Amino acid sequence: MATGERERFELLLEDIHDKMGILAEGQNMLRHGLDELRGTVHGMSRTLGLVQADVAVLKTDVAVLKTDVAVLKTDVASLDKRMTRVEHHLKLNGSVSRRPSRPRRK
Repeated sequence: MATGERERFELLLEDIHDKMGILAEGQNMLRHGLDELRGTVHGMSRTLGLVQADVAVLKTDVAVLKTDVAVLKTDVASLDKRMTRVEHHLKLNGSVSRRPSRPRRK
């Protein structure tokens, strides 16, 4: 090989070496970025797990509240019936007595 060809060949090799170095740096940056992304995704999946657990607890609480409201509705209906009877007994509901009241003796 002539010195001129050898110099051109060395220049080409040097250029290829520089470009391979740039590619290696880019690849390292991509790997670093992917590692950060993995960490973020891992953190988000952990947070999602906590949120799902909280939602499960809320579902349970809502089911208990539904049961409590059903019990309260039954209790209110029972109290309403009892109040109606008390009003009737005290003649507060506008009903007319069947027997005329007797005047009291003095």
